[in-house]
Amino acid sequence: MTHLGADNFEQEAISASDAGSAKRRIVQCARELFTRYSFNQVSLKDIAEAAHVSAPLIVKHFVNKSNLFAQTVDFKNSCANLFAEDFPHLGLGAVQETLTAPHTAPYSMIRVITVTDGEDESMAHIGARIREDLIDYLAERIRNEAPYHTPDPYLRAQCAIALLAGLSMMRRFGDPEFAELDLVPLRDYYARTLQGILDGDPESPAH
Repeated sequence: MTHLGADNFEQEAISASDAGSAKRRIVQCARELFTRYSFNQVSLKDIAEAAHVSAPLIVKHFVNKSNLFAQTVDFKNSCANLFAEDFPHLGLGAVQETLTAPHTAPYSMIRVITVTDGEDESMAHIGARIREDLIDYLAERIRNEAPYHTPDPYLRAQCAIALLAGLSMMRRFGDPEFAELDLVPLRDYYARTLQGILDGDPESPAH
């Protein structure tokens, strides 16, 4: 009896491990497909075939495609790349990364947004991840490292991410001759602007 109980426990552990492995494989395959195709171009059947699982298993784990897409969105790598520098050089590092990172990088915020084709539920998931992975992190660094306490650190973080997103959009969609521009003066101008936002004060209210 004890032996059978041990066998059952071991079998349950193996089943749980298999389920976890399948779930990770589904997320990874979905992320790879969403890197190459838009949200509406990728079906649950496509993801199931890539992950070597059944579509009903995907529904069991994630309910629908929007929930699965949400699991593929992660801006922690984007955050690590954007904000790798020490605080006095944070603006320069973030602008340099925005101007030079590959468009197809899986962590690219603009790439992820364009993949959704404007699908509302997916955009809501992206907004939540931007807040948690980027804005909250940056606000905490501002709170702890900036030379001035005002304006509000969260407001500064929001403005900084908006500036970087706008620069990334301009690079990708706004100017067909962007690749021909001399990026050094552009980088330096945006870096000074961004660092001013991050540093804060002179002399508030919301400079």
